[in-house]
Amino acid sequence: MKFRILSILLIISFNLKSQNQRFLYEYKSIPDSLHLDNVKSELMALDVSEKFSKFYSYNNYKYDSISKSNIEKEISDSNLKIKKSKNSYIIIKDYPDFSTSLISRIGQTKYNVKDNRTLKWNILSENDVLGNFKIQKAETKFAGRK
Repeated sequence: MKFRILSILLIISFNLKSQNQRFLYEYKSIPDSLHLDNVKSELMALDVSEKFSKFYSYNNYKYDSISKSNIEKEISDSNLKIKKSKNSYIIIKDYPDFSTSLISRIGQTKYNVKDNRTLKWNILSENDVLGNFKIQKAETKFAGRK
């Protein structure tokens, strides 16, 4: 009986785990339009589940995880080798209504800004395979950018 319950719990946990995906992106930006050669690069993460997606700085995620662990172990963060990113925002999109929230912090104050603009995507015929995933190219226009 115990083996049957354990087996069922393991199957459920594997099914729940398999529904979430994390994708890592190299995010490049030019913070100053007068210095176009000054390109900043950072690792960003996109977590995708059935109910929402979340886009955020992967370095901030690692920093916060290690810092939380250090607090629990009563260890100082002074030797932490990971630096927090200047990209402190988080973008969350809820499904199926596609409502989008930008969560940002200015000082100690946290702001949650809702964005109700809808994106009209043009699905292109270009296909590829990335890892185990079939991908297809799509384009949209947003805030004057394509």
